[in-house]
Amino acid sequence: MSGYKLKLEEMKRVLVTDEDFGRVYRIFFDEVACHRSFMALGKKEKSPLIKATLKLVGESLFGVPCEVTGLFLFRLKQEKFIHGCCNLNGHPTTIIYFEDIDMGMSAMIRDMRTSMMTYSRITTTVIKDTGKAGNLVSGGISRH
Repeated sequence: MSGYKLKLEEMKRVLVTDEDFGRVYRIFFDEVACHRSFMALGKKEKSPLIKATLKLVGESLFGVPCEVTGLFLFRLKQEKFIHGCCNLNGHPTTIIYFEDIDMGMSAMIRDMRTSMMTYSRITTTVIKDTGKAGNLVSGGISRH
């Protein structure tokens, strides 16, 4: 297994078991995303599920409706892994998401002067109804 695959597995384990959500991001940015070979593996992705989830995260954090702008995602299909960035009500936010466990996390810069971060662990559940579209149900958001 290549180095980045081992690190993705470590990130997934930490995401599920640890309360230090920042640790997942440190692994990703310090040990995975810094390698051009890894970054070249991703393909641009549009994900209504992730966009809707980020909207719910923003609404939970701000207590008001949230606008998701500038959403830019990359997907590593074989690893079932998505990462990217956007703005939530103007706040720079990054996201990582593991499709195989329907879990991920976001990191939002809450204060540009201090670089204060708010981390949110997210889970998603899509419930199919008799209509044509699935409904997004917030599986849970944990913040630190």
